[in-house]
Amino acid sequence: MGQRTCSILDCDRPYSAHGWCRAHYNRWRRTGEIRPNDPVVTDRSAALYRDAEWCRERFEVDLMTFAEMAQEAQCSIATIFKWIRRHGIRVPTVQQRIKLRGNGFPGGDKIAYQAAHDRVRGVKGRASDWPCWSCGRSAKDWAYDHTDPDEKTWEGNGRRYSLDPSHYRPMCVRCHRRFDLRETTHCKRGHEFDEANTRRRQRRDGRWYRSCRRCERIHDRNRRLRT
Repeated sequence: MGQRTCSILDCDRPYSAHGWCRAHYNRWRRTGEIRPNDPVVTDRSAALYRDAEWCRERFEVDLMTFAEMAQEAQCSIATIFKWIRRHGIRVPTVQQRIKLRGNGFPGGDKIAYQAAHDRVRGVKGRASDWPCWSCGRSAKDWAYDHTDPDEKTWEGNGRRYSLDPSHYRPMCVRCHRRFDLRETTHCKRGHEFDEANTRRRQRRDGRWYRSCRRCERIHDRNRRLRT
């Protein structure tokens, strides 16, 4: 039996996860997209983020977010942040970047899930400074209330989010988890939680949770392939 390779056409790299090689899998983790027609950068010596002028222009002039720069340079957000600091570029706070942006928020409506939550923290501050919207205890996270008619869906894991900070509520971890379970209609891989695809399981502590049947079949198939 030959070595399993990436499922992307014309890509002969070894299989890593979800049917893809490590390069395509990392691209999906970073951007939520596979983009099979775009070449995968393997030679990092000529990467865009190594150019100080490119980083300075994108970050200080165009006011792009780390996520947008990472998508253009085909790298991770952590890599962009590392090279921004290495080039000696000052990193302002989210509040300062909002003031620098004359027409609203940095990134406009082209930001992903994490950047939207960074925007909320920049406008409202830390969630831990607020009481939980549900139970009144100390909050931990900013939770999307699922009421925005123009909500977005992150292609990386199917999570829904809003670009408007007014649609976020401070919640503790427990209330946030319960709230999202009630509102979530798809699993992290984008499979719908319909009647045929949903399995109810019980944890050791007695709590119940939903499980995606399609994800379970994918997990079992990959486990058999590994053995």
